[in-house]
Amino acid sequence: MLISLYNTNDSNIVVDKTLTNKIDYKIKIKDTTSVTNPTIILKTKSLITSNYAHIPDFNRYYYIERIEVCPNDVYRVALKCDV
Repeated sequence: MLISLYNTNDSNIVVDKTLTNKIDYKIKIKDTTSVTNPTIILKTKSLITSNYAHIPDFNRYYYIERIEVCPNDVYRVALKCDV
């Protein structure tokens, strides 16, 4: 499964958002999670500063609500569906 992280400066009410700085990560869902408000765990040495995401397998775009920094280069990213 793939997640793409982006930056956007567009308002929440804009339909066709301008997305920049795309970064792709391969992910595996190992526990139950919501499709509308998933929490994804990423392992990366790069600092995550994105504010928007896309998971093609879920066919949804998300706002990044919260990024928690955990030990050993792990990030817990809480998402909220962009309806």
